Amino acid sequence: MTFFPPSVDVAVYDAEPAAVRLLSRRDCERLRAVPLCSLGETVLVAMADPFNAATLGELEALTKRGVEPLRASDHEITVAIAKAYPELSD
Repeated sequence: MTFFPPSVDVAVYDAEPAAVRLLSRRDCERLRAVPLCSLGETVLVAMADPFNAATLGELEALTKRGVEPLRASDHEITVAIAKAYPELSD
């Protein structure tokens, strides 16, 4: 059986500051992912490609937490990054 991560509408979800601090904007842009919520030793991350094992592994290494991936379009990730890191937006 294939696991399909749930999708998330990042346009209506405000990322928690504690989760945002786990990754730099540069890493988010490079990995096409944005942390949304930190739950103990796990972080929920919206990703353009939640099936990419290398990206998941890198996210776990960078955040030092387990990662629960959520699906979002590439455009939604771009919007979510700008929303989560407003001081760096154009």
